[in-house]
Amino acid sequence: MADSEMLQVYSVDTASDRSGTCIVRCVAGVVRIGDVFTTVEDSPTTATTLLSVEKIERYHEVFVNSFDPPHAAKVHFSGPGVKSLKRGDILIATYLDPNEPTD
Repeated sequence: MADSEMLQVYSVDTASDRSGTCIVRCVAGVVRIGDVFTTVEDSPTTATTLLSVEKIERYHEVFVNSFDPPHAAKVHFSGPGVKSLKRGDILIATYLDPNEPTD
């Protein structure tokens, strides 16, 4: 998956149990609204993080449907795990089977 979407977290602006916003840099692929990301973790005991891209803000109140490397954007995520993100974390796109339950 050489063209798989990948993001790097620069900062976490807001975070709750189920949503949040982060400043991220796209490091691979084209990131689109609706894409789902998980963190690259070293520990197998870390809880699964599934983050869905809800909005992409390229400039103050200028929203787009996608962005690509080397650009940065404020990304509005939904899903479990936003609170666990920190600067430098790598997020990689994951493709979910629509027939499998997620919660």
